[in-house]
Amino acid sequence: MYITDEDNPRLPFLRDKTSKLTTSPGCYIMKDKMKKIIYIGKAKNLRNRVTSYFRKGQDHLPKVWKMVSHVYDYDFIVTDSEFEALVLECSLIKQYTPKYNILLKDDKGYSYIRVTNEEYPRLQAVLQKYDDGAEYIGPYTSSFAVKQAVIEANKVFMLPTCTRKFPQDFRKQRPCLNMHIKQCMGVCTGKFSKEEYNTIVRQAVDYIRNGSSDSVERLTEEMNKAAEELDFELAAKLRDRIQAIQKAAESQKIINDNIKDTDIIAVAHNGEMACASVIMYRGGRLFDKASYFLGENDDGVKMREDFLMQYYSSKDSIPKDILLDEDITNGEIIEKFLRQKYDHAVNISTPKRGQFLRLTTLAKSNATEYL
Repeated sequence: MYITDEDNPRLPFLRDKTSKLTTSPGCYIMKDKMKKIIYIGKAKNLRNRVTSYFRKGQDHLPKVWKMVSHVYDYDFIVTDSEFEALVLECSLIKQYTPKYNILLKDDKGYSYIRVTNEEYPRLQAVLQKYDDGAEYIGPYTSSFAVKQAVIEANKVFMLPTCTRKFPQDFRKQRPCLNMHIKQCMGVCTGKFSKEEYNTIVRQAVDYIRNGSSDSVERLTEEMNKAAEELDFELAAKLRDRIQAIQKAAESQKIINDNIKDTDIIAVAHNGEMACASVIMYRGGRLFDKASYFLGENDDGVKMREDFLMQYYSSKDSIPKDILLDEDITNGEIIEKFLRQKYDHAVNISTPKRGQFLRLTTLAKSNATEYL
């Protein structure tokens, strides 16, 4: 969209003022007619950057066009370097929360994993904790992570997800498709004792709590013990369970011992609005997920850089690795800011292949769904 003098009669004044502006780095502070701050930005070269807003015939995205049409005047603060401008911009945005800067609003809630209080317990993802005698694991701040962990554990340990009641419904109906495709152990056949079934549920809970490596180690000990005691049937079942965990670890994205402390960030837009999703791994498992509306769609590189600065400026800690779905321009400067703030190395990168590319694709899917 092209900005004209009819859209904002103050443009001739703003162009004249900007022609005298310094070429030093710094921050510019856009204000409306009521002298309210509506946008704060940084620049390596103040004159060049501010000129781009008011230039005749300049094509703007709708969000920028709206902002420029409301600018009555602006202030600026000169800094010694582009890095200092970045730090100052972050501080000013936090102080004034201007209308046209990204103001993060997340999707936070609390979720639990419930182990139901039944003879044959089920694993479920729930949003509330009830006084119902069930065992609750949590709270977690992401329903996404909880749902995925429950789905994965039910699949790996072949636990039932149907609506049948056990032992009441033993052998009342034919086993469903899930048993035939090895997605369920077939509890409905009545071939599993309460003790045997509960042992498997505890193994699934252990898998959720501690990850695949610890689960494989414990199950291997149990398998070897069963073999020593000549209980070859149990040893074979434990072997199959170990193989299922190892197979799941190769393809699933929830528990991955190769991904320690990492944030994966992606931005999606639908033409008008934009959204960012952050998928967080801590200690080799998907720990949390959060999505944030970024407001109206803007330049992709700028949105990602602004999001990084605002998101991590309010955190108590930060992982060493941050993966982005697309490249940014000021990655090194942002890394320097984060290193100084958190006192440890921070690496921002954009994966192009392999499991990390799949994770940025997952983050983008989450952003798209939330949008």
